[in-house]
Amino acid sequence: MASSTKPGCCSLSVTIIGRDHAEIAGMLQELDLQASTAAPSTRTDPLLRELIRTTLSHFAVEEAMMEATRYEVAWFHRLGHQLMTNQLRALAASCRKGGLQQNAHLLNLIIESHFVHVKNEDQDYTLWLGAMARR
Repeated sequence: MASSTKPGCCSLSVTIIGRDHAEIAGMLQELDLQASTAAPSTRTDPLLRELIRTTLSHFAVEEAMMEATRYEVAWFHRLGHQLMTNQLRALAASCRKGGLQQNAHLLNLIIESHFVHVKNEDQDYTLWLGAMARR
């Protein structure tokens, strides 16, 4: 867990967050490719399940780190996680009915949400962690 009194721990936390973001981004890009090539659900469903599992695990770790570091706006960050969780669940439900290619618009919304969240909310938290480590 990150701690505002242990700079090395904060660095590790930022590294873990970044690694997770890269892994999630890679899965999103792969799903986008699969949707564009009309890949069968036997190929896309396992990847979608893994994306959901990885994302929910990442959110849990990130939220625990925010709680441990007493991040003042963790509540707002959690709202973003809830939104993306709902988007992922909606995509999974829609894909069960019509496949990934028929739901590319939902996938694109999730891709955009992910990158905006990383660029804004996650970057804000990372900068805050750095500032706390320097105190």
